[in-house]
Amino acid sequence: MDVNNDSMQYSKSLTKEARKREMRKVTSENQEILRRIQNAEPTYDHMSWQEDARRHEGYMKNMCELPISIGPLSLAREAEETMQGTQQGRPQLQYEN
Repeated sequence: MDVNNDSMQYSKSLTKEARKREMRKVTSENQEILRRIQNAEPTYDHMSWQEDARRHEGYMKNMCELPISIGPLSLAREAEETMQGTQQGRPQLQYEN
């Protein structure tokens, strides 16, 4: 019986080249997808979202009996109105602690 079997020393993977080709193909496809993503223009318009929010806030005000305060748009608008009021000589409300 031969104890020194050298067949394992010379064995090669039969699918090594096929795996390399597949890896190059996948890498190439991934790079193409990345290029398309990076060159794509955004499809949303944050300015129109803000305008829609303001319009819907107006609808809410028309439907409510009491003043409402929803989200950052209301706070920003209240701040603008306060600033306009102080610029026109109207007294600004002050709260005591």
